[in-house]
Order: sequence, then structure tokens, then C-alpha cells
Amino acid sequence: MGLTMLAKATNLVQFPTANQAHLVASIDTVHVEMVAGSLTEAGIKGRVGLPVSKKDSLQNPLEYIALFNNPQTPGVPVSFQLTVTPTGPIPAHLLKGDITLAQTSNIVAYVDENKKTFDMNLNGTFGWSNVQLGPVKNVNLGLGFQGLGFTYNSQNQNGFQFAIGSWSFASEQKFLANFPVTIDNIGYTMLSPQTGQLIRGRVNFDVIFNLSEDIGGMSRLGVEMAIQDNVNGQKFHPQYLSTGIDSINIHANMSAVSIKGAIGFRNEHPVYGNGFIGNIHADFKPVGIQANALVEFGNTNYQHSSLYRYWRVEAGVILPAPGVVFLPGLAFRGFGGGAFYNMEATQSGTTFSFSPQKSSFGFRALTTLATTPKEDGFNADVGLLGQFSNSGGLTYISFTGDFWVGASLQAASRNKAKVSGNVSAFYNFPDRHFNFSTNVNVNAPPITTPSPVNMVLDIRGKQNKWYFKFGEPQNLNTVRVFGINLYEYLMFGNDIPIPTGFTTGFRNAYHGAVGQYPGSIGGGGVGSHTNTGSGFALGIGFRFDHSDQKHLTGNYYLAYQLGAGAELHLAFLDYAGGCAGNNPVGINGWRANGSLGFYGFAGAQVKRIGGTLADKTWNIASLSAGAWVYGEFPNPWYVQGAVSGQATVFKIIDVNFNKSFQAGTRCYNSQAGGGPPVAQGDAAADQQNQLIQYVKPATTWNYPTEAPLTVKFGLEPDHVFDVSEQQADGTIKNRTFRMDYTRSLQIEHPDNGTWSGVTTNSNRNNLGEFLFTTIGQAPAGPAGLAGPGIGSGTGSGSTGSGTGTGSGIATGSGTGTGTATGTGSAAGPGLNASIMMQMGASRGGTGSGSGMGMAAPPAGAPATGGTGSNGSGPAGPGRGTIDAAGPGFQIPYPVEPPPPSYGDLPPTVPPPVNNLLQDRNYRFTVTATLKEFKNGAWVNAQKANGSAVTQSVTKNFRTGPIPIVLTSTPPALRN
Repeated sequence: MGLTMLAKATNLVQFPTANQAHLVASIDTVHVEMVAGSLTEAGIKGRVGLPVSKKDSLQNPLEYIALFNNPQTPGVPVSFQLTVTPTGPIPAHLLKGDITLAQTSNIVAYVDENKKTFDMNLNGTFGWSNVQLGPVKNVNLGLGFQGLGFTYNSQNQNGFQFAIGSWSFASEQKFLANFPVTIDNIGYTMLSPQTGQLIRGRVNFDVIFNLSEDIGGMSRLGVEMAIQDNVNGQKFHPQYLSTGIDSINIHANMSAVSIKGAIGFRNEHPVYGNGFIGNIHADFKPVGIQANALVEFGNTNYQHSSLYRYWRVEAGVILPAPGVVFLPGLAFRGFGGGAFYNMEATQSGTTFSFSPQKSSFGFRALTTLATTPKEDGFNADVGLLGQFSNSGGLTYISFTGDFWVGASLQAASRNKAKVSGNVSAFYNFPDRHFNFSTNVNVNAPPITTPSPVNMVLDIRGKQNKWYFKFGEPQNLNTVRVFGINLYEYLMFGNDIPIPTGFTTGFRNAYHGAVGQYPGSIGGGGVGSHTNTGSGFALGIGFRFDHSDQKHLTGNYYLAYQLGAGAELHLAFLDYAGGCAGNNPVGINGWRANGSLGFYGFAGAQVKRIGGTLADKTWNIASLSAGAWVYGEFPNPWYVQGAVSGQATVFKIIDVNFNKSFQAGTRCYNSQAGGGPPVAQGDAAADQQNQLIQYVKPATTWNYPTEAPLTVKFGLEPDHVFDVSEQQADGTIKNRTFRMDYTRSLQIEHPDNGTWSGVTTNSNRNNLGEFLFTTIGQAPAGPAGLAGPGIGSGTGSGSTGSGTGTGSGIATGSGTGTGTATGTGSAAGPGLNASIMMQMGASRGGTGSGSGMGMAAPPAGAPATGGTGSNGSGPAGPGRGTIDAAGPGFQIPYPVEPPPPSYGDLPPTVPPPVNNLLQDRNYRFTVTATLKEFKNGAWVNAQKANGSAVTQSVTKNFRTGPIPIVLTSTPPALRN
């Protein structure tokens, strides 16, 4: 006998202190039942909170029952299986509302010693009752939901998951800001969790406002929420973050004006970051004026290391008839313009898409043209776009135009135009890419175009690729006339597709008619011939088929079918060389080659359709024939082809045939020619003499210590430029160059004759010269120097003598000179605003001079120089104030006008000043090298012979006079 008992405990752990499967909970009751020593039942009852609610404000938690499971299988842990009973309403702090769960909701949890899990699949209703969601006040909404889910597994790294489920309307009337609204398009956007968040996302829905019969709008709201990890003792802590308005649409249709507009808000967009875009269109009915505007602002770090701002604005107006007439029969019917900053325009046809791009800005100009007095004759929208780099250089320019024939300016009418099309031309300056294209649609039965007729000229300078296409084999220009499809292509250039013979549509139709496929020989003339632009490839054809049936009698009908088609591919090319005794081949080297194919069929049957008897068809007759031929001509000529056909008449005649043929001489060894012989260009060698124009100093001795070293380049250093180079095969190749340079300044040390480098600065003047000056070079010390005397008096001074120390010129004798200065006085009448002059004659006083003499030393080693003594001499003619009175007279002088005003001009920049040392030897070297951009890298440009394009200039100069070299000992130094 074992123990038999029933134990029960209540109010053990209050809510929300307990924890069940990491959910906040209480333990209200624990019961254990044993019979004869065996556990028959054990469980826990309590209340539990969901991840949508905060534990401290949950007034009505859900009830749960946890049943104890004691498995008998070894190794399987004991566990609790929880079942939650749906009730409500319960607060949903996650979305700032309330939830009422339906009985169809399913909530289960599992707990053992190793893991905790739960799985919630919730159905019910959700409501906002007079709450404020971000900028929106007085929100009263009721929504129904199904499949709202939370799952958790403690053993998984990303164990917590959320599913939005499906939502619908639950209340008869909904209000936002006390306005009646309708809710639509409810969805969920997953966002990247931030630190401490398990999940983060945004619930989005459209709110449609019906303000009156004539005025309404729509706004897209987003409620952002998150589940935080372990906040305030709650493992799954709900967090309402914000409510944002993703977009706003408005519409008004009143008697005087109709308005349509929209604003879109961006939040954490991977490209556009945070910002908004808005547009509005207004139609002023009484005056017939239409206006539209667009604005876009934001900030992002897209394709940049840091955050930057961008914007775009556009505006336009459509004028009523007759508009602004500027030519007979043609008027401006609208104008527009715009600008953008830190954005890039990407063109597709005649439309542009804009995306953020740092350091790029541009403008748009728009106009609408129309015939007058009737605009539906012809009208067009024309635009011009320019894009600049941050340095102000034009990087992209585009001209676009859309036109319509037989339509008004209204969009609905333009969609039904008899003829419509567009034209586009753009040039990308950095890539040297030019493109011109047109497209034309015709919708004037019996003439229509299944797809636009296209023509394009494309030149890619950087890639040396170009082509002209008026249709191509895989995209034919097709015009349908009276049910007959006429199609063609014409192309040439060095970047065009190679035709594979007859088109796929013609081959299939030919096979359907005669049971054989036409042969495909050659590439339609496209190859190395047309790649040099020395020929063209052309294809043209037509196809039609028609079937019908006529009633005979009763349920019998006569059915018939008719069809035919033809296709021609032709290339006219310039060849070199000879073939079959013809040298050159063809007519002066020009030959045609191509393929021609045609087919036709007809058939008739009698059909029994319906009635008591089964449907049946009796073949009366069917006839079909086809032929294809490939040819080369003239001189020599060659043909190859086949003829096929079949005929069936009742069961009496049933024949078919297929005959191949070949004749003439085919020239396999002919090579494409490029026209007259062309000399191979050498764009790199052409730049050899453009590197360095001159280098100063131009003199060797006595170079001023303050004068900069000057270099004039023929090419702009570090400036990228393109040069077209003629190729021997007749094509043009674009090469991309830039010029780099280096400079080196060295100074000689007089004590040992070695050289060392001197650091230099670089400046430019308005002549484009580069001026180089030294940085931080200090003089070595003072030096003594004998030289010419300077005194105060005019005369010849006596020989001076003296001694001095330093590295200078030897002691010598010389003659001093001076200027005499005398004094005197004069008197005369004065007059304001005039010049007073007294004239007379006088002689200045005696002057005395002091000077430094210099004598030529004898040959030999340099001697020590010194300072000369003062010299004296007789007085010379003096200049000074007149001391003798003379007759006076007055010369009136006009009032000096004020200096001209040029505004607030910037101060003149002082010229750079060098800091060379006196009496020192220098060596200045400049080397310029031409670089070429190849395979994504800059390498040394090479001439046709493989040598580099470089130039080096070296200048040796001294900042003092020519050094005196002594060849003998001066007499003064002899014993």
C-alpha cells in the first residue's frame, strides 16, 4: 500500500512576480494527487501576461493551467504543458491600444529544466479609444485580426519571432482627429532591431478621409513598435515607439478649381534616408490654367562616408489657348523649371529618376509647344537637363521631347493620339558618351506599329564603341498596313549584333508553309567589315496570313487560308584583295552579299460543325511553295539556295519537292578593307613637345635670392584629357591622358662640394606659370664685401683702404662718388589750388663722399677683403632750394577727381617671395611624364615605338657673381 493523498495550495506567488516560459505570471493554485504511492495528477493554475502588455499595468491577465508531465521514458525531462484561456480586453501597450481575444485563439507553452517555449496564435479585435498616436489626436478605430502570432524557443539564438497576421475592419465608423475615415491596406514592415530590442517593426495602414462630397484625401500611417529584452524584470517588454505619416494624398473637385496632390515621407530608407517628397497639381477651370509643383528634401549617407543633405524642386504651368505665339502656327503653351542638389539624374527614354549623390547638382528647363489655333494638330513637351560636379564642371546634359499628333494636351487624349513618339539626346562628359534616339508610334488604322519604330546613334568615347541602328534583327522596326507586317533593320558601327540569317519569325512561317527551314549562311554582312564602319547591314521583309470560313448550308462551312512572306538581308561592303581573277573584287572593292527568301501558301477545306454528327473536316486542296537564295556579287558572283513546295488536291494529287542548288565562286579569302590607306596615329608622341615650355632661371649668375623659380607647362598638370587617335584600319580610338610632374631643388655645400635637397612650395600666377619657393632655408652667416662707395656729394674721392674679415673680395683701391646737397631759400606769392614756381640759378654747396674701393687682385687664391675709407673731392653742381629770388607766376591746376570705385574688391595677393641663400650654387630639375588610363589604372603612356613620353629640364645657377679664381699670389701677400 502506498500513500494516497490530495494536496492543494493557494495564493503562492502574486502576479506578476512569477515566471512561466519567460512570461510574467502568478501562481495561484498548486494541486497534487497521489493514489497508492503513484502520482496521478499535478498542476498549477494562475494568471499570465502576453508580450503585448506591460506587467505593471495589466489589470486583467489571462488565466492559465499548467499540467505536470512525468514521462516514464529514460532521459526525457519532466515538464509542464501550459494552456491559456483567452479573455479580455487586455491593454496592448505595444500599439497603444486594447485587445480582446476570441475563443479561437490558441496559446500553449512548454517548460522543462532545459528550455522554455511558447506558441501564440491570436484572433480577436483591436481598438484605439480616443488616444493620440504621434501627431494624430482623437484616434477612435476598431480593427479585427487573425493569426497575430508570437513564438519563442529559449534554445534558439533568435528565439523570439512575431507575425502580424491579417487585419480587417471591426467597427462601423472610424475617426481620426474627429474626422470620419476608412481604413485600408493594413501591412507590416520589419525594421532592424536596435540595441536591447528583440524585434522592431512598423504597422502600416491607409486612412481615407471623406471631408465632403467634393473634398477628400488619404494618408498612410505607420505605428512603430518594439519588444525589448529584460526591462524592469520583464523578459518581453512591449514598447510603443512612434507614429509616423508615410504619405498624404489630397483631392478636391470644386466648381472653380480641382486639386490633386501627395506627400510621401521617408524613414530610414536605404537610399533616400529620412525626408519627404511632395507634388501637387491644380486646374483653375474658369481661366484654363493648370499648375503643378514638386519638392523633395532629405538626408542620407547613401554612397558616402557621412550624412549629407539633398533636395529637388520643380514647378510648371500650362497656359490656355492660344498661349504665347512665337512662330506662325506654333505657340508656347507651358513653361517649367527646377533644380536639384546632391542628387543624380538617371535617364530612361525621356524620363528621369533621381537618387541622392554627394557633390552633384543640376537644373531642368521645361516647355510645352502646340500648334495654334488647334492644339491637337501637334503638341510636344520639351525638356533640358544639366548636371554639374561640385567643382562647377558640367558632367551631363540632356535634351528630351515627347510629341503627339491628333491629340489635345490632356493625358487621356494623348494616350489615344494617332501618332506619338519621343526624341532624346544626351552627352555624359566624364564618359564621353553621346546618345541620340527617337521612337515613333502610329495608331491610325489601317496603319499601325505593334511596337515603337526606333532609331539610335550611340557613341561611347571611353570604350571606343559606336553604332547606328534603325532597328536590329532581334528588335525589328515593324509597320502593319492592311494586315501585312512590313519590317526592317539597318545598322552599322563597331558594336552591333551579328545577324544569324533569316529572322526567327520568317523561319518558322517558311517551315509551316513548305515543311523545310530556309538555310542560314553568313552573318548578314556584319563582322570585321562593318565593325570599322566601312559598310552597312540591311534587312527588310513582310509577312501576312489570313483565314476565314463561309457558311455553305446547314452546319457545313467552307474554310480557307492564305499566307505569304518574303525577307531580304543585304550587306554592301568594301573588300580588299582579289578572288577568282578579280583584283580588286567587285566594283573597286565593293561587293554585295545577302540572303533572299519567300514563301506562299493557300488551302481550302469543308467543315461540319455541330449537329447530331461529329465534327469533321474534308481537305479540298492545299498548295505551298518557297525558295531561298544566298548570293555574293559582282566579280565574281556566287549563289546557293533551295526551292521547296507541296500540293494536295483531295486525295488524288499529293506531291512535294525540295531542290538545292549552288553556282559560281565564293570568296572566302577576301578581307575587309578600310578605304584608302590610313597612317597609324600616335597620340602619345604628339604630346611630347607639349610637356614643358620653359624653366627659369634663364641666367646662371647673380640670380636674385627673392625671385621664385618659374616653370611653364604646355599641359595642365593632373588634368585628365582625351585624344582621338587614328588607327591603321580606319577606326578612331580615344586615349585618356594626364601629365604628372616632379621637381627637385638642390644646394651645394661650399666646404665639401656635396649637394642636398631643399623643400619647395608651389604657387601659380595669372599667366599659368608655376612659382616654386624654398621653405625655411636660413642663411649660413654674414660675409664681408668691398664695393662701390656711396657718399653725400658729387666729386671724385681719393683711394680708400681698409681691412675686413669674412669670405669676400680682396682689399683694393677705388674712387668714391657722391651727390652734393645745397640749401637756399626763395619767396613768392602763393595761390590755393595752383602750383607756385620760382625760377633762378644757384650753385650747391660742397659735398663730401665716403666710399668703398675695390682693386683687382693678382692671380692666385682669393684674398681677404675689407671696407674702404671715406674719400673726398671737389664740389660738383648742386641741386637744392633756390636762394635767389626771381619772377613768380601761377599755373592753375584743376581739382583732382576722386579715385574710381570698383566696389569691394578682394585685396591683392602678394607675390610669392623666395628665400634662397646668397652666394650659393643651386641645381633645379623639373621632370614631366605623360600618363595613360588603362584597365582602371594610370600607367606611363607609350609611343608607337614603346618608349615613354617624358621630358626633363635641369637648371644650374648661383645667387652671386662669378667666383674669382686666383692664379697667383697678390703682391700685398708676398714676403
